[in-house]
This record gives sequence, structure tokens and C-alpha cells, in this order.
Amino acid sequence: MKNPMRLTGGMSIIPSQEELIDNILSSQLEKSQARLILLIDTSGQVISFHGERGSIDLVALGALTASDLAASAEIARISNLYQENQMVIRQGSKMNTIVFDVNRNLILLYIVPATVPLGWVCYLVRESSAQIKEALSKIQNNQDDKFFESDNENLHELINNALDQVWKE
Repeated sequence: MKNPMRLTGGMSIIPSQEELIDNILSSQLEKSQARLILLIDTSGQVISFHGERGSIDLVALGALTASDLAASAEIARISNLYQENQMVIRQGSKMNTIVFDVNRNLILLYIVPATVPLGWVCYLVRESSAQIKEALSKIQNNQDDKFFESDNENLHELINNALDQVWKE
């Protein structure tokens, strides 16, 4: 079984969450006609990408995107304009870039042709963000439920034994 992906801030993404995220981004790639969609954590660690990678260094792109959003958020904070779920848009003659603050841990980057209406892309970015948050919370809630459902009536003993092991180390 594949191990969970550990992210900055203590968040983890389990394989079933990764699969849901991949499905969401794959669907959004088609709808938005994006060249590339990248999901990263706030340190720039790549979680998922879809589209044409070409010669793009995804590690560098992830780090720069995270830095860009952090700088934009700080500009907004200094000017007393910071709000949750900020979106940074760069319009170009051939391509547009959208960076979106999904939550305190995740960032979405869309690179789309300038021929795709910007309002449509912004809508899709927000839609994919909402879908990702919903997928992560659903699975997390299901995992929490399974964790506390125990056929073993000696749950307190299991916890005590685990704590004893921690103190012995």
C-alpha cells in the first residue's frame, strides 16, 4: 500500500485522496483547455499536475508559484486588503496564468491559452478548489470514523500500551 504524502504544516494526503484530486484536475484540464494545471502545497511541493509538462521544471515552478502567492498575500496584508481564497491573474498575449489560494495548505496554478475566456477559467479554478476541499474533507471524515470504530472493546488498553511504548523509547 502506498504511503500518505506528507505536506508542510503537518497535512497528509492519502492515496485515495490523491486519486480523487487527479480525477478532479484531469476533468478540469479538459474543461478549461489548460496547458498545465499544478497543485502544490505552500512550500511548493508538487502534489499533482496535469497537462503538457514539456521542458518545465515542476519543482522550480512549484517553488516560484508558492513564493509568488506568499508575496501577493503579504502585499494584500500590508495594504489591508487580504482575504481568504485570493487569486492572482497574469494576462499575456498568448497565455494567462492563474494562481489560487485553495486553503492554508494548497495552491492551484492554471496556465491557459489567452483565447479561453478569463471569467470561465476563474470559475473553473474556484470550482476545482471547492471539489478538492470537499474530497479531502470527505475522506478525512471517513478515515476519522473508521479510526474510532473498533470491534475491540479494549481500546483504552491499546492506547495505554501505545503510550507506554512512547515513554519507553
